[in-house]
Amino acid sequence: MNNMSTLQSVDDSGGGVLGKTSKNSDDLKPPSFRRSLFGISSASDRRAAALHLGGSIKDDGYFYATLELGTPPKAYTLIVDTGSTMTYMPCKDCYACGPNHRDPPYDPSASLTSQTVPCNSPLCFTSSCRSNTCHYSRSYAESSSSEGRLVSDVMEIGDGGASERIVFGCELKETGEIYRQVADGIIGLGSDNVAIITQLEKAGTIDDAFALCFGGFDGEGALLLGKPPLPQTIASNLRYSPRVLQGRSSFYISSLSSIGFGGTSLPVSASTLRSGMGAVLDSGTTFSYIPTQAFNQARDAVQRLRTQSLPSGIPGPDPRYQDICWGGLNDRSPAGLAQHFPTMSLTFDGINGAPGPNLELPPENYLFLHTKRNDAVCFGFFDNGHSGSLLGGITFRNVLVVYDRVDNKFGFVKADCKSLTQNVSPPANNVKSAESSNATTSASQSLLSRRQSGSASSLLAAIVTISIILGAGYAAVSYIPKCKQMFDQRWLRGRYTVMVPSIHDDTEMANMLPTSTGPGVNSKAVAD
Repeated sequence: MNNMSTLQSVDDSGGGVLGKTSKNSDDLKPPSFRRSLFGISSASDRRAAALHLGGSIKDDGYFYATLELGTPPKAYTLIVDTGSTMTYMPCKDCYACGPNHRDPPYDPSASLTSQTVPCNSPLCFTSSCRSNTCHYSRSYAESSSSEGRLVSDVMEIGDGGASERIVFGCELKETGEIYRQVADGIIGLGSDNVAIITQLEKAGTIDDAFALCFGGFDGEGALLLGKPPLPQTIASNLRYSPRVLQGRSSFYISSLSSIGFGGTSLPVSASTLRSGMGAVLDSGTTFSYIPTQAFNQARDAVQRLRTQSLPSGIPGPDPRYQDICWGGLNDRSPAGLAQHFPTMSLTFDGINGAPGPNLELPPENYLFLHTKRNDAVCFGFFDNGHSGSLLGGITFRNVLVVYDRVDNKFGFVKADCKSLTQNVSPPANNVKSAESSNATTSASQSLLSRRQSGSASSLLAAIVTISIILGAGYAAVSYIPKCKQMFDQRWLRGRYTVMVPSIHDDTEMANMLPTSTGPGVNSKAVAD
């Protein structure tokens, strides 16, 4: 069986959160390129590009995008994570990187546009130096780690589309699950200066926004960088909710106000759902986690409203944990599940008195397929004690979630995420240098000039198709008290993961500590 862990830490300056996910096997397919985003034909409107990826919901547990870096461009498979802020992958001269990564390591010497980030550069986010080169270091709760140096290079946004210089980590050493994973690295979408969204926005390449759309059981989906035009049927139904800002947190905290099943809201207050760190949206977490009171009510509601003839209490895919599963299903398709299980509703606060988003979602948004029985499904929500809510990828299958960082709001709308990416055109080219120095060679400058077109200040949008792979299983959450630094922790349970939001100081931590860790808590990562 495949195994995956997601673990988080901070850089050595305490300035940014980083996540890592690993797996032992997946069936990655080369990207195919699409054109004409949402049927747009005008060349002036072509402000988006797509990479279409394959994937499997049942066999994996993360979303990944393929980014092309360097000159000439090379492809790298990176896990998409809104709970992380930094992008990185193995370097060619890595002396301790895993042998199972999907693509060859990044080779600075093979790219005409690669530059090392020196210590005196404003791009040295970590403020850690060795031999006048900016370095970073990450350590993780189960003793995994990643460390290396910062480099900058050109990133291709789509097939023949825009190019922009970004700063990312070039790994020299990996340990633990990071060493064993198949995906090359991480693309961090969190709210921090080192995050790729922030870098592209500051360069004038995109608006300070992005969106995620995760496909259903069949996988696939889209990551939209910037603000591409949406189909009218989607844009007209998009509803916004305020983003909750909490100190230095790099996480995306929503104003979730209620959860319901079968048309009836659970008798749980909004303050309970938002306790602790709040209601965090995280694409790097497979399942969803809610406070004990809400979990008990949700579990009981599903048990009460499901088809009573379905056998319950069957063992989950991993006998070590107490998954809630039902068997006896002849049809596990979304339509088949809808015949036996209630709908789920999520309601968020609105903005300035306007009605907030109210998502009516089918059972596939809270159920996952049993991996050892072809007639069974399991509950994809888990008990998070008294530590607030964390809404993972399973909850937003076929939901477009817009992260507007300019106006600090989230947009939600149901969408067919698989068809959303069928027609995408590349953005105009827009290449810039990360440094004002003459570090780029004349050859690379000549090449860049041939790739450049359009205004350097034009705002572009890019869409990168991702594969959503929502695995099965259960993960439990626990907090570690008394920590002076920000840290994140994701307990590994087989290949399934959960993120604990970043903790910044003892006061904040005291407000987040659960009085109950719920069933199945394991304080040690299981790595095999």
